[in-house]
Amino acid sequence: MRQLNIIRVIALTIFSYALNFSVFAQDSLLTDSGGNQLPDKLINRITISLNNIPLLDALHEIENAGSIRLNYNEEILPKNKNITIGINDKPVIIALRKVLHATSIGIEVTKNGQIVLVKMNSPTSQTKENYFTISGFITDSESGEALLGTNLFIDELSSGVAANVYGFYSITIPAGYYTLKYSYMGYQTKEIYAGIFQSRELNIELDKKNLLLDTIIVSSKHYTDFVTSMEVGSIHLNPAKLENIPLFLGERDLLRTLQLLPGVSYGREGDCGFYVRGGDPDQNLTLLDNAPVYNSFHSLGFFSVFNSDAIKDVNLYKGLAPPRYGGRLSSVLDINMKEGNLKEFGGSAALGLIFSRLTLQGPIIKDKSSYMISGRRTYLDVFKVFTSDEEVEKSALYFYDLNVKANYRFSNDDRLYLSGYTGKDEFGFTDVFDMDWGNTTATLRWNHLFNNKLFLNSSLIYSRFEHSTKAYGEDENDEDVEIISEVNDITLKEDFQLFLNADNTFNFGLNYISHEFLPGHMSATGQDAFNFIVGKRNGHEVSLYASQEKTINKRIKLEYGLRATLFAVQGEEDIFNLDDIEDLPFVELHKNENKNYLRIEPRISLRYQIDELSSIKAGYSKNHQYIHMLSNSTSGTPLDIWQPSSSKVKPQSADQFSLGYYRNLSRTDYEFSIEAYYKHMGDL
Repeated sequence: MRQLNIIRVIALTIFSYALNFSVFAQDSLLTDSGGNQLPDKLINRITISLNNIPLLDALHEIENAGSIRLNYNEEILPKNKNITIGINDKPVIIALRKVLHATSIGIEVTKNGQIVLVKMNSPTSQTKENYFTISGFITDSESGEALLGTNLFIDELSSGVAANVYGFYSITIPAGYYTLKYSYMGYQTKEIYAGIFQSRELNIELDKKNLLLDTIIVSSKHYTDFVTSMEVGSIHLNPAKLENIPLFLGERDLLRTLQLLPGVSYGREGDCGFYVRGGDPDQNLTLLDNAPVYNSFHSLGFFSVFNSDAIKDVNLYKGLAPPRYGGRLSSVLDINMKEGNLKEFGGSAALGLIFSRLTLQGPIIKDKSSYMISGRRTYLDVFKVFTSDEEVEKSALYFYDLNVKANYRFSNDDRLYLSGYTGKDEFGFTDVFDMDWGNTTATLRWNHLFNNKLFLNSSLIYSRFEHSTKAYGEDENDEDVEIISEVNDITLKEDFQLFLNADNTFNFGLNYISHEFLPGHMSATGQDAFNFIVGKRNGHEVSLYASQEKTINKRIKLEYGLRATLFAVQGEEDIFNLDDIEDLPFVELHKNENKNYLRIEPRISLRYQIDELSSIKAGYSKNHQYIHMLSNSTSGTPLDIWQPSSSKVKPQSADQFSLGYYRNLSRTDYEFSIEAYYKHMGDL
């Protein structure tokens, strides 16, 4: 027991030292307008509680608590202004800033340390119309991986910004003294006090919530993106949530978790396909590191192709997807793979009932480049060696997945990512039939920061889905028949993000997709050999989009945008090699066909903030879909055929209206929402 107490004392001492070091690091950002460290008397912490007292009395309270003297003319103070506020262990300068919030009074610190209160429109005020930008990247302190969607909230302005999908954030604010709060679910909130009198680059590392000392409790006000964001009908699964998703046969499965959420439903029994708000599975855009995945299940529908060990973050947009997404009617499932640990090598392995997994990650160059590789495979076929049954020995039933990713940080302004996925199923019996299907994707991305406000992500993406079925003749004189169907995509994307200020963010960009569809290639070898290539088409999809997120006032925020797409399809003549077949029936050959479609998609959403913990959101979106899946709905096989729109088949369309109420329950991690939607689909 004595040893345990000694360990606790040592740990508490280390923690206190780390806390003091953290405080020192935070206070080092409290500078005056000349960049000089503020005097200690302005950094010292105070605790006061003010309840409906005049502003003048509130200033006296701060003077007494902080043992300071303020210089000001009482005539500049607003009359009939009462203050109700609680200050708990804050620097004096921050307490003063909070008391003067929503007034026209500014704070200046002279070279000899005097504190002067001035009118903001005074000719002597150094803060007049001065705005500066805080920007940087937010990462995990242990791995160095970006924490996408992290919230920065500024107490004194009652506003904030969320980091983008690469962990970059930028906000432009007036000069002054501020409390910056960085929060992300599953991580400790970091609070930084800063004097902003010049543009600053603040790269932030957040620590996971894994304190071992139960005698130390760290708490803070929870600022939740759930209530304040503009997203309508969206679901976000971050690493903390992904670690706790339900198990199916002892394994975590992403798509099965999504099927438990509101607005998402099952299809066939045992099917990993998901149906969102009345749509079909092919009306969901599934992206893995920006690459489209056309078939998302293994083993005839029992498991999804997404290995939970390789997944970092998941976003499902059920209602109103941002204009940067397009091409599907019902939803967007955007999945990001882990980037790899930049600081140290690590790995994990698991031996399961169905398959085994192995994941390795670590730095290539510490704090500069990293990798991640994760694979899994079923091993039912391995047990065939223990049976003498000839039919079992001839069978094949297995699947595998392999995810890889690497990145290299050239500088804080440039970073390169390379990721890929391949997965395949094998099912069949030797000398009878063989069926296999699988996806292959590859993504090359370059992040470039032009300045502290303009961010660019360039992507070059390859995606392929192929399935084939082979039937073998009973003897050497019979034909062996093979049917192949595939779809290939090459995508080029340029996505820009412009952070004008705390109230205005612009997103704009363009993308081009080259589709190649091969619905059917049927061939046979043997006495009556033949070769068919049917319905081969090429599609070209060019899209431009732009959107603005605008804060109207403290309660109302608006996001509106437009996406325009030109889809062009080109058909190739069918190929029939039937010279050796007698009694050939009449076959109408497919002719070349060219068709262009131009479609405009407006999208708008509105958020009304009722109070700190609740809001109402409404939205409208128009979507079009240019490719179609032909499926046998009575079977669970993956023999789906993809075809583009043509001169005879128009693009599908959907209009969706959404309305929802969102609430964070009593400053906890429990959230409540209720949504209603109306959806109209056409040209199905």
